[in-house]
Amino acid sequence: MNIFALEIWDDTFPLVTYYTVRWDEAEESETEKFFRRFMADAAHKSHFSEIVALLEVFGAQQGAKQRYFERWADEASELPPKQRIEVDGIEINYFENVLRLFCVRINDNIVILFNGGVKSSQATQDSPDLASKFRDAKHFAKKIWEVIHAGIVVVDEPRHKLINDNGSEEELLIY
Repeated sequence: MNIFALEIWDDTFPLVTYYTVRWDEAEESETEKFFRRFMADAAHKSHFSEIVALLEVFGAQQGAKQRYFERWADEASELPPKQRIEVDGIEINYFENVLRLFCVRINDNIVILFNGGVKSSQATQDSPDLASKFRDAKHFAKKIWEVIHAGIVVVDEPRHKLINDNGSEEELLIY
């Protein structure tokens, strides 16, 4: 089954609302899977912390500017970006981060986070830990853009929300 739900993952930041996706029959979202896995992974703790800090900077200080989402995975993007970014007065070099978190940037205020993993090959799709998540990210991104362009899901820019075409914020199922 290829049905998934778009759900708010974090709407506590003033500048960015983060969404996630959850397969229709799954108990946890794709983003929760990523966080659960890497919060407990001592080998990748610093890289995971850098991604968390990046999401906080976007959400609280800078917004989801296009320049941070240029590591393309077809219609999706990979975080972190290939650049240095200042986080709480410390410059973090994201070039060295081996983790990838797939996502779709809708605009400066809405980002949909997926799952991710460890990049171990030159090409993302050749990394064993990322191959299936890369395919899923491409699928999610394609379907999300289809329903937005068709007007089934509407971007409510002033409120930083995605809503149904009837104006409700009920669960957004994507077929």
